[in-house]
Amino acid sequence: MIDRRWNVAPTTQPTSPVTVCSYFTEQEYQDLVDTLANHNNGAAGYAYLITDPTAMSMYKINSNTPYLSPHDAGISGVILSNSSSPTNTTWVYDSLEDAHVAEFQVSSFSGGGGGNGGGTGALPVDLIEFDAVAIGPQVAQLNWATASELNNSHFVIERSYDAQNFEEVGIVQGNGNSNETLDYSYTDNTIDNGISIVYYRLRQVDYDGQNEISVFRNLNF
Repeated sequence: MIDRRWNVAPTTQPTSPVTVCSYFTEQEYQDLVDTLANHNNGAAGYAYLITDPTAMSMYKINSNTPYLSPHDAGISGVILSNSSSPTNTTWVYDSLEDAHVAEFQVSSFSGGGGGNGGGTGALPVDLIEFDAVAIGPQVAQLNWATASELNNSHFVIERSYDAQNFEEVGIVQGNGNSNETLDYSYTDNTIDNGISIVYYRLRQVDYDGQNEISVFRNLNF
């Protein structure tokens, strides 16, 4: 992750989406490329290469606590993937001399950051993949994988229609302790009619009740 975080505290929050441009240097980008290429000495489940800035993700944190990281426990936010137009869930790339620009939109200001892949320290569950795909009208399939697990009781699948308020829609049992890559999936066929964008996150729960929340995944029908 590029080690750059910001926090904006406006006097008045915007009443409609506004455009934000985030700049990062060529050196910051190259450092990210090099780090991912050598992450964890190339151990299985960690290999990830990016060859273009558009492979990066941007992250907007929905929190009143400044300067958090997507790796911090208990936070939530929205992952922005690269696209052809800036929205609340997508960002557009532009280049400058020895620099790069990520343009996106926000409907409120808090914190954010940029990067892709990587991790920090040993976690009870090492989540290496989490995707949401449409498999039918108003039907979503969630797929995720772990590289290792420690005292993992279960996963709670949480859904939101506004990226703010989440509800539990299902539970998938974990595998306790594991040092192998494990794949999971869950099908959600309870999405309200007429909903076009759905947000998902995973809440991983240990046997002792401690839990961690994943980053968001959004699905556009």
